[in-house]
Amino acid sequence: MLKKLSIILLAVSTLTFSQTKTKIDSVTSILDSLSSISIRKWKVSPDIKCLNVKTEEPTKPEFDDSKWDTLNLGQRIYVDSCWIRAKFKIPEKVFGKSVDGKIIFKVSVDDYGYLWVNGNYIGYIPWDGEFDLTGKVKPGEETTLAIKAINTGGPLRLLRAEFEIESVKDILDNLKGLSLSFKVGQKLLSFDTYQTNDMTRYDPKIDRSTVKKEERMKLNSLLQNSLSELAIKSLMSGNLEKFYLSLEKIKPKIKPVRDFAKRYTLVFVSNAHIDAAWLWRSKETVEVCKNTFKSVINLMRKYPYLTYTQSSAVYYEWMRTLYPELFNEIRENIKLGRWEVVGGMWVETDCNLPGGESWTHNLLYAQRYFKNLLNLKPEIGWIPDSFGYNWNLPTFFANADITYFVTQKLNWNERNVFPYRLFWWESPNGSRVLTYFPFSYVNTIENPFRLVDWLRQFEANTGLKEMLVLFGVGDHGGGPTEEMLKRIEKLQKLDIFPEIKFSTVGDYFKVIKSKDLKNIPVWKDELYLEYHQGTFTTQSEVKKFNRKLEISLSNAEKFSSIATIFGLNYDNKLFEKYWLKFIFNQFHDILPGSSIREVYFDAIKDYKDIESFAKFQIRKSLEKIAENINTAEIKEGDALIVFNPSSWARTDVVQVEFDKFDENEYAIFKLSGEEVPTQIVFENGVKKILFIAEDVPPLGYKTYIIKRRKPSEFASEIKVSKNVIENKFFKIEIDTATGWLKEIFDKRYNRQILNGFGNKLQLLEDKPTAWDAWNVGLTGVEFNTNYEGYEIVENGPVRTVIKIEHNFRKPETKSYPPTETFPTSFFTQYVILYDKIERVDFITDVDWWEKNIMLKVAFPLAVKDSFATYEIPYGYIQRSTLMRNSFDSAKVEVPALRWADLSEKDFGVSLINNSKYGYDCKGSLMRLSLLRSPNWPDPTADRGFHRIEYSIYPHRGTWKEAKTVNVAYDFNNPMIPIITNRHSGTLPVSSYSFVRLEPENLILTVMKKSEDTNSLTLQFYESEGKEVQANLVLPFVPSKVFKSNFLEEDKEEVRFSGDRVNLRVKPNSVVTLKIYF
Repeated sequence: MLKKLSIILLAVSTLTFSQTKTKIDSVTSILDSLSSISIRKWKVSPDIKCLNVKTEEPTKPEFDDSKWDTLNLGQRIYVDSCWIRAKFKIPEKVFGKSVDGKIIFKVSVDDYGYLWVNGNYIGYIPWDGEFDLTGKVKPGEETTLAIKAINTGGPLRLLRAEFEIESVKDILDNLKGLSLSFKVGQKLLSFDTYQTNDMTRYDPKIDRSTVKKEERMKLNSLLQNSLSELAIKSLMSGNLEKFYLSLEKIKPKIKPVRDFAKRYTLVFVSNAHIDAAWLWRSKETVEVCKNTFKSVINLMRKYPYLTYTQSSAVYYEWMRTLYPELFNEIRENIKLGRWEVVGGMWVETDCNLPGGESWTHNLLYAQRYFKNLLNLKPEIGWIPDSFGYNWNLPTFFANADITYFVTQKLNWNERNVFPYRLFWWESPNGSRVLTYFPFSYVNTIENPFRLVDWLRQFEANTGLKEMLVLFGVGDHGGGPTEEMLKRIEKLQKLDIFPEIKFSTVGDYFKVIKSKDLKNIPVWKDELYLEYHQGTFTTQSEVKKFNRKLEISLSNAEKFSSIATIFGLNYDNKLFEKYWLKFIFNQFHDILPGSSIREVYFDAIKDYKDIESFAKFQIRKSLEKIAENINTAEIKEGDALIVFNPSSWARTDVVQVEFDKFDENEYAIFKLSGEEVPTQIVFENGVKKILFIAEDVPPLGYKTYIIKRRKPSEFASEIKVSKNVIENKFFKIEIDTATGWLKEIFDKRYNRQILNGFGNKLQLLEDKPTAWDAWNVGLTGVEFNTNYEGYEIVENGPVRTVIKIEHNFRKPETKSYPPTETFPTSFFTQYVILYDKIERVDFITDVDWWEKNIMLKVAFPLAVKDSFATYEIPYGYIQRSTLMRNSFDSAKVEVPALRWADLSEKDFGVSLINNSKYGYDCKGSLMRLSLLRSPNWPDPTADRGFHRIEYSIYPHRGTWKEAKTVNVAYDFNNPMIPIITNRHSGTLPVSSYSFVRLEPENLILTVMKKSEDTNSLTLQFYESEGKEVQANLVLPFVPSKVFKSNFLEEDKEEVRFSGDRVNLRVKPNSVVTLKIYF
């Protein structure tokens, strides 16, 4: 997603050596004023919804707008819609030449609008509009222009309002080109060191230019002095002939400046950012791709120098299957080197929320697609518009043979200008990718001076004089246009302008790579976007599906792989189909929650289809495995096989589901005959039997026996006393006045966990000034809930549960008598203590119908440290809790996967979540973001019922010693029970582990049938930042073992002994092995 940011850069100065106005400034100011017939000052109404006027009254010439504010071109205002008006006279003559012929009005409105002239409706302005007003506007007569401007998000701006008049167009264009030339010369000769983004600027006072200071000063003096000889007063009096004679005299003098400018190069590459879905559905995007690509091919026929860059394998696949002739033309231009394929990914995904498993499959399938269909493997990572980038991305790219990376999104940083434009981005394991930050990628070449200003910034930042410029219309496609190409051709004819060439991004990187890069800076951190932090939370249901299906698809692969040993067919094509459907919905406007409502109807439909597939594959695989377990020796009852999808042994709760109408009673036993405590619960119409399964082997199973009989009564080990519950690990006290947790006491280590009320629901006013679904706009206002009471709803041998109820009615909510105070939202919290599990679990049910409120759950912890640790894909990151500088303070909300942790040396607390992604930790207050309620682009976002699960995990030592990573995986990935009858088999009945991986800081995430060879692909990562010896026990004796990558390529043969593989694993690294049958 990118809203066209043709920003008028904030006060970009062209001052060269001092803050005084130069001769060039004076001359170009006059040239600019004489070369443009534009309306720079307008009157603007308040927001239309607050305006008490008839619908089209402001379009009339006689309407009184004198009390309205003044609006300048480019000025930002924050309204949903407004009227913009101006009265204007087109001159009858320009430089003595009569104004006649066509009169075209060119206008640009952010986001769109409708134009009236003298009360008559003219037309719709989609952003950029051109209207033929010949006959409707007469030179010398006053004209009233009115624009009804509509804002869909962010600031509303009037960016352009000028007249193009046929009879004087050439004269004015020449003067514009001359002014631009002088500005360009001064800019390239300047000592400016400021750096800008789309939001702010700063001056590091660093200039890495290799040009000597003396040369710059000499040439600047030459240019300034030469312009003193320009007959500018003659021009002002209308004497063009005398002005141009003076210009011809100074041209030879300023040739050294022209030559100097030609030492710089702007490298143009066209592209079209195409959102897979955003303010439109993906069905429409198919047509967007077709029309964009057809336009590009047509332009390539006419302009042999044009090159084009396009990412996203799914777009190529749409063309191949739906428009094969167009696909073949694209393929031919790829062979010619004019159409460049970049990205190496199925879609331009969100880069914070998908787990490492998703990254593996995204890169695997996309790179295989490009290799098989187009005989190439993209080397350039291309994710220009995602909302921040996790720190392990260089590792993922390295595992997919991607060596370069392009993004521009950090240009949207709200507080800090990112310090580098070209740098090595290094992940925690040392993988590097050469990264380039263009200033933009949606560029229509309408502001060429800005390109040169960027070039000078780029030179100061990098020392390089050759800068890549991406141009084309984006978001809803479009790409390059003939008008853009003509603008570039005009730039080539200017007296003073850098060299221009068309190329590809890959060739540009090769040029960069040929330079001496030893002084290129290295960035060892995430690429955090200081904006759009609401995308970690918005559209909760989509994020829940993302987490659960990522796990389900991975489990389906693991167990299907194991089942192949027993003869089950593994269908790679079917798994690819459903993974790609899943990955498509990780697109950077779908998963983050920033699309229209219809997009989420489509996504939920996809998710339910994927869910059915994954459940079927898991069930089929586990039943196949269970068939081979020798359960014949069980004398009474059926075998209850508990499968553990984790690669470590675990003790955890198991839920065995029955139909709610099943009135039978069941008891569960160990194979030894000892009965296991059980507890019956009913949830959402499903009857469940809960019990604790102990020491279930890694990626294996343990067998229990289930009998149809009344279970024995077991005394609960969990004590209950009014508002206090406690097991052998924790004591929990509810505050009877508020319903929040007054105390969590860790009996194991004699530690208080809380330093204030915990599990507190915070309803925070959330009113972003722009980008409602994207941005967090906390105003500092917190609303109180109404406490209804608590009760013990379960007290059995497996667990005890306290239910706490709150409700909420937002102040000033309108309603009808006699229920004026009836709540608008309802909250039911469950606090859960298990008998043998060292966590405190929470379920919060929310019936949510708010607007512009953010819901967080807060835990003020009795633990202090200067940083908190968060899980990222295949790793972790530390972020400050103290906010000591502007970069830390800008992280008002941060992304994480399953957990965040605050630890001292000897004790800590992890806050684990199931399907949430937004956290913040300031000081010792740790909060998990639960829900938002934005109004645009989906006014129903997050409204409805939500079940939210999270857990507090206190522990000795740091999160590493406590194995928080493993505990969080388990919290999200429950063990799976299968009931089977008595039968013979080759597997032992008691328990068995198919794959063992030690030590436990190695996390096995992927186990699948390899795509192109008779082998299994196993992938694991080191989770704690330490080098270890991996000990891997396989389910069979392989014929050979290779180290591989995400693309399942054989890299380095690995020694093994029988079914065991031992190898050194570096800190924070990802290891992929291919195990040949």
